[in-house]
Amino acid sequence: MATQKPLEFMDFVNQTTAAKMLGVSRMAIWQWLRDGKIQAVIVAGLRMIPKSEVDRLKREMNEVN
Repeated sequence: MATQKPLEFMDFVNQTTAAKMLGVSRMAIWQWLRDGKIQAVIVAGLRMIPKSEVDRLKREMNEVN
C-alpha cells in the first residue's frame, strides 16, 4: 500500500501569490475560482490554492502559447 505525504500549509498559496506565479491579475484568479477553472480549499479561514493547481495551469498556459 502506497503512503501519501500529508498535506502541509506550504503546499498551498494564496490568490495573490498564485496570480504572481501565473503572471495574471488577482481578478483573473477570482474569476477562475468562480468558474471552476481552478480549485481552492479553505485553510484556517483563508481560501488557499494548492500549488499543484497552479502548476497545472502553468502547463496549460504554456501549451496554448
